[in-house]
Amino acid sequence: MQWYNGQRRGIVAAQAILRRRIQQAIYNEWYSEQRQSLIKAQALARMWLARRRYLRWHTTQRNGVIALQAIARTRQERKRYLAWHDGVGRRGIVAAQALARRRQPQGDISVNVRRLLPKPGPKMAMGVVWWAFGLYALFMARAPYTPTAAEEGLYSELMQQAVFSPEAREAQQEFMHRQAELDKVHVFGWRWRAPYDQLVPPRQRDLEDARRRFDAALRERDALQSEAKAAVGLFSQYGVDEARDRFWKAYQSGKDFAKRMTFWDVMFGLPSRDEEFYVTILRWLGQIMMNFTIGLLSALFSFGMSLVSMIWEYKAGYLSGLLFFLVAMSGASAMVATFIGGMYGTAVGGVLAIAQSAQNNARLRGNEQHRRPQMRHVPQRAHYAHYD
Repeated sequence: MQWYNGQRRGIVAAQAILRRRIQQAIYNEWYSEQRQSLIKAQALARMWLARRRYLRWHTTQRNGVIALQAIARTRQERKRYLAWHDGVGRRGIVAAQALARRRQPQGDISVNVRRLLPKPGPKMAMGVVWWAFGLYALFMARAPYTPTAAEEGLYSELMQQAVFSPEAREAQQEFMHRQAELDKVHVFGWRWRAPYDQLVPPRQRDLEDARRRFDAALRERDALQSEAKAAVGLFSQYGVDEARDRFWKAYQSGKDFAKRMTFWDVMFGLPSRDEEFYVTILRWLGQIMMNFTIGLLSALFSFGMSLVSMIWEYKAGYLSGLLFFLVAMSGASAMVATFIGGMYGTAVGGVLAIAQSAQNNARLRGNEQHRRPQMRHVPQRAHYAHYD
């Protein structure tokens, strides 16, 4: 039994060793197959990547060749065009331009005027929108802010204190009285004339004291008015009305300046004997337009300065003050542009109509002269008498 058990264990161990060797052989065969398939897959992947790089390189080279071919064709076409232009084409273009100049009516100023007119486009659209917004803000826009009853009451109270202040009235009356007293003795050469050399200096000192008190009262009044305006706000109806009043005053002052300048230009710019009447009229018209242009532009500038001081009086913030300034200046500049543009448009339109009428009349006279029958000169033969 011991021998049998020993043999049996040996057989079992041999069988186990055989099974392990068989499994190892199977595993080695499977591993070899997997390794070969992996090598094939890596080779295929390398071939695919190489093909992709080749296709990319080929596309790049093809695009470069196409671009070089296009450049070569462009150069050839340019050489042909230059050869044609230097030959027949240039002579044809010059002839066509000469024919167009001959056909164009001489002295036609309407073409030059049309060149000066604005062309339709985004800039013109923005200009029209700005012009319409400015006129709306100047004439029809309402105040965006309505003060409360408490703010209205504070405004009325402070403005009443500023206007009806007894201290300011006394300071003003005293200043006027001291000025009148000084005017009585302030004569020419008072420094070297007695007794004025003794009377003028003390009265001047009294006038300076009265002026200082009056200036202090004015500063106090201005401070009260600023507090009252700040209570209602810059965008209230009070601020909008004050801005409009300031603009119309500046606008009227600009027109008055232009009228005075026009009067003196007409007075000192009388026509000479050699100057024709229509030339004088055109010169006066140009001076009038220039005077009104300068006057209204100066009025616009002065309104801008007064608008800055007004915003300071209302104690507005930086953003609200800048917004109010831009809106107010848009309205003012739109009104000035309307006046100046209408003035120049009317003048240019009148001159253009007169020039066009003169050209039409000259053309009609030329056509009538061509339609008249022309007398032909027929030379007569000389008759000679023959005597036999």
